[in-house]
Parts: sequence; C-alpha cells; structure tokens
Amino acid sequence: MLCLLVSNVPTIERRTNVPPKLPQKPKPMARPPKPASAPPVKPGASSKPKVTKKFKVEQWEASPERILLYGPPKMGKTTLASMAPDPVFIAPDDGSRKILHPVTGERLNAIKNISCFDDLLAALWQPEIFKGYKTVVVDGFHKTEGWATDVVFGTMPKDDGQYVDTLEAYGWGKGYRHVYDVMLRLIPAFDNLVAHGLNIILITHTAQINIPNAGGLDYIKDVPNLQSRKNAHVLNEYCGWVDHIFKVDHEMLSAGKNKKAAASDERCILVVPEAHYEAGSRTIELEDGEKSVPFYSKCDNSIWVKLFNQEPNLVEDEDE
Repeated sequence: MLCLLVSNVPTIERRTNVPPKLPQKPKPMARPPKPASAPPVKPGASSKPKVTKKFKVEQWEASPERILLYGPPKMGKTTLASMAPDPVFIAPDDGSRKILHPVTGERLNAIKNISCFDDLLAALWQPEIFKGYKTVVVDGFHKTEGWATDVVFGTMPKDDGQYVDTLEAYGWGKGYRHVYDVMLRLIPAFDNLVAHGLNIILITHTAQINIPNAGGLDYIKDVPNLQSRKNAHVLNEYCGWVDHIFKVDHEMLSAGKNKKAAASDERCILVVPEAHYEAGSRTIELEDGEKSVPFYSKCDNSIWVKLFNQEPNLVEDEDE
C-alpha cells in the first residue's frame, strides 16, 4: 500500500476577475455658509456706531406752553382760553360757537369744517394756517377719542381679518390699545406747532377714575376726561406731555370742625395737585399754602398773568 505525504505542498489561491478594492480618501467636510447678515469682522474692529449726527451741550431756549385745561361743563374753560395770547379755536364739540371774548365782546376765531380725526391731524400739520396767532385751542379734546375710535373701526381689522364696530370685539384690551395708538399720533403734530412758536391748550371735561393704592385703600380722583385703561393710558401720556394741568372748579372753603371742606360760589384755577384731583405746573410758583389762582369773574385772566406775563384785565362783569 503506497502512502504519499502532501503536507509540504503549497496552497493554491483561487483567482477571480474582480479587482481588489483600494482604500479611498475621505471627502472633505463642507463648511457651513456664513449668515448673510453677519459681515466679516476685521481684526481690531470696534463696536463704535457710525456717527451721522453731531451733538453739543447747550441751554434750553424759552418755548411755548403746553396746557391741559379741564373742569365741569359751563365752568368758563372756553372763556378762560379765549383770553390766552391770540388764540384760534378748533372745536370738535362746537362748544366755542356761542362764546364771546369777555373783554372785547367779539366772536372767537376758529377753524371750521374739522369733523373727523384725519381733518384734525391734517390741520395741525399745516402751521401756515395759524400764521398771526400765538395759541391753538382744541376745545372739547375728549371728543377726539371718538374720532380715533372711528379710525380704529375703519382701518384696523381683527387678527382674523374681520372688521368690527365695538372695541370689546377685538379681544381683551386690544381695541383700547388701538385707540391709544391713534391718539398718540397727535402729539408729534402738536410738537410741530410748538416748534413754530405756538402755545397749545387742550380743553376737556372732568372725569373720575379709581386710583389703585399699593400702600393702602384705593381712592377716587378727578382727572381730565381721557381714556385711562391699563396698557392703553391716553390720560397718562398727555398729562406727562403737557407743561401745565389746570383744573377749573369751585373754590373750596377751609375745613370746619367736621374737617370737611365746603365749596363756595367762587371759581378758581387749581394749580397744585392733591390726592383727589390732577393738577400741576412746571413754572408757576404760588405762595406757601396756596393751591389755586383766582377766576372770580369771566374777565379774570390771573392765570395768564402768571404764565404769560399778561397785563391784568380791569374790566368787570356786568353783574358786579
């Protein structure tokens, strides 16, 4: 029996026609694109803004007065405003059409045919209309909020595109915020007239609002009749904008034993504020303890004597 040893015979590999795979180079990672709004930062670059306007320190110049005048109806607010320096009236409620100047007896000068918010705004942006006058009086300024509301209804739909006819339909507080935004459009127009040397007097009726008091009980306060809602406070904006807030009202007599003051038949202009009414002045100074300026007759221009250095009127009322 013949045996063959094949342990030393080399192994023959099977060849195929598939070429061997070669290692491939990895693809380079793509760089993220730079944001279009981010300019390249140069070495040593500063965050200093580009200067486009030159500034300097200088003193304020004397400027016209901005006045908010309010009080109950038929208290003489229009008559008082007629004695301001060379006034021209804009009357949303036509309250000045029956008033005569208390000294000259002449009818008041007015701009007629202003019947909506756009009319008012357009007139205020035309300072040439008021050439020759010194004071612009908006008599019944609270009425312009109704005009502002008409603008809201006509130009501002709800979020769903639907137009409405009540402020509450806009949702929680949104409608009143729209009125606030429209009313603030008047301030730049008034400022433009002030820049042209015109005094501004805004006349409203009196309203009462509840004042939240973080340190105690809430209380009621007399204020100009303008919108006073949270986050839509037209009243605060105009009270902050004016230089003077004057309240025309009955003079209060000194408190008696019951510590309650009583109203007299005499009128006055309240200048110094108290907790129960809005008032204030940036320039008028009264004697210690005084809070008001007399307005005893329809010819009494005492408040303008103090504010504009007018000569006091010596003409008395016919009843006196």
